[in-house]
Amino acid sequence: MLNYSLSKKMRGFKMTSKKWWAIFIILSSIEAVLLLKLVMTKSLTELLIAIVLIAALLVFTTRIETKD
Repeated sequence: MLNYSLSKKMRGFKMTSKKWWAIFIILSSIEAVLLLKLVMTKSLTELLIAIVLIAALLVFTTRIETKD
């Protein structure tokens, strides 16, 4: 459901390359693992890393350009 709504909102836009999608997926996976570990251990280091990765994901999601 969420993917469908995101694709409808982003109709007419595309990521600059497949490389950015790969980076996005890898960072998302690492972030999910770190956030899960954070919930289990309540460690500050993992929290800081997760925050940095969330910021990186936001930067990568802004690398969108319009179709010609």
